[in-house]
Amino acid sequence: MARNKYPEETIKQILDVSFKLFIEKGYDQTTIQDIVNNLGMSKGAIYHHFKSKEEIMNAISKKNFEENVFYTKIYNDPTLNGLQKIKKTFIYNIADANKQTIDNVSLSIAKNPRMVVKHLEDTMKYVAPMMAKFIEEGIKDESINAINPKVASEAIMLLFNFWLTPAIFMVSKEEFLDKLKFLKDLTDKIGIPFINDEFICQCVQYYENIFNKNV
Repeated sequence: MARNKYPEETIKQILDVSFKLFIEKGYDQTTIQDIVNNLGMSKGAIYHHFKSKEEIMNAISKKNFEENVFYTKIYNDPTLNGLQKIKKTFIYNIADANKQTIDNVSLSIAKNPRMVVKHLEDTMKYVAPMMAKFIEEGIKDESINAINPKVASEAIMLLFNFWLTPAIFMVSKEEFLDKLKFLKDLTDKIGIPFINDEFICQCVQYYENIFNKNV
């Protein structure tokens, strides 16, 4: 494959091929040389854009988030109140097949401190602000009874994206359910009651699809 003269096209090729290899071989088993071989580029061409395999995985996660128009559709849906938008967003994040594929790839790198820190930064930069907007909207339409949307959104996202994630804190299915029930009690008490039976069922299915074989 000849190297594309357009940098954005080269980057897209690197990310697409890398993600395909991460799924097929696993992140740990995939080497930069594997990516080079499948791209038909020089190793220097890849290192010109990415310093490491970690940077490639970070870029894949960011690209998937930025290209996901589902969040925009939810935000602009006039038929949903703030609480309904939060419920729909969380259900989507749990049930979406593409998101589960990314999470499955991420399992092997979840213990890497630099990757966990990067995930934390992205959560605070991209996801928590969006959740804060939904909480603000819910307060205005009275579907939510909470204070300080920014703090509430950050706390919820930290708990769900880190404390509840078995890839970071590996737990049994029973312990996972105990954590989930605790979070339901917590979010109910702070006035953002978005965890319902449907969400719990989706979380159990997510656990079984992604983590059950690793416990």
